[in-house]
Amino acid sequence: MLDAERTARRLAFGDTAGAYDRVRPKYSTAAITAVVDGARLGPGDRVLEIGCGTGQASAALAGRGLSVVALEPTPQLAAVARERLAPFDQVQVHVETFEAFADDEPYCAVVAASSFHWIDPTVRLPKTHDHLGDGGSLAVLAHLHPRPYTGFFRRAQEVYQRLVPEWGASTTDATTNDVMQQTTLDLQGGGLFEIVVREAWDWKQRLTRDDYLSLLGTFSDHRLLGTARLKALQDALGELIDREYGGAVMRPYRTLLTVARKCG
Repeated sequence: MLDAERTARRLAFGDTAGAYDRVRPKYSTAAITAVVDGARLGPGDRVLEIGCGTGQASAALAGRGLSVVALEPTPQLAAVARERLAPFDQVQVHVETFEAFADDEPYCAVVAASSFHWIDPTVRLPKTHDHLGDGGSLAVLAHLHPRPYTGFFRRAQEVYQRLVPEWGASTTDATTNDVMQQTTLDLQGGGLFEIVVREAWDWKQRLTRDDYLSLLGTFSDHRLLGTARLKALQDALGELIDREYGGAVMRPYRTLLTVARKCG
C-alpha cells in the first residue's frame, strides 16, 4: 500500500463514527485478558494504544486500572473515544498518528487493536521498540474473516465480481491478514522482539441487513469506491440478504493476538 493510499484510507472513517462504534466487532474479555497477562501488565502501568478508534479497547484496558495514552488520527472517532473514556482519569486521547507521536517516557506496552496495518511498515517495529521500556511488550490484535467463504459470503462474491471487478472478490480483511503474517515474520527476524503469545478466538456476530450494510460503509476500501458505487453494492447485497437469508447474516470472525517482548 502506497503512503498516499494508506493516509487516505486511514482517515476515511470520519463521517461513519456512529456506525463504526455500533457495528464494528468488539474485543472479548478473553482477548483483553490475554493482552494484559501476555504483556505482564498491572494497575498503573503505562500503555500506548495505536489507533484507538472509538475507544472500545481503550475502555477495556482502562477498566483494568491501566494508564492509557490513546492515539487516533481521525477527529470524529477521537471525539467518540473521549466521550466513552471520560469516566477514566488515567486516559488521554490524542488526535495524532503513531508516526508523528513523540514521548520520552517509556511505556510498559504498546497495543494496536485493528490498527497495526495502517502504520508505515518502516516505522511499526523500530518506533514501537523505542517507546517501550525494558521488558515492555507489543500486543497486536486483529479481526479476520476465516476462509473459505461460506453461505451468504460465498454468494456475495458474485456481487463483488459484478460490481467491483477490479477487486476480483471482497478482500476487506486481506490486507490485515497479510500484515499480520508479515508482522510475525518481521518480529521473528528483526531481532527487536521475541514473540511470547499467539492466540486466536473464533466467534460469530449476528447482523441485520441494515447493520451489515452499515458495517460495509465503515470499511475504508468500500468508502473509497465513492457514494454511487458503494450504494449500488449495498443495495445488491441487501437484496440478497432479504431474498435468501431472512434479513440477517451471521458473520464469522477470527480474532488474532500476537504479544512480543522487547529485546535489548
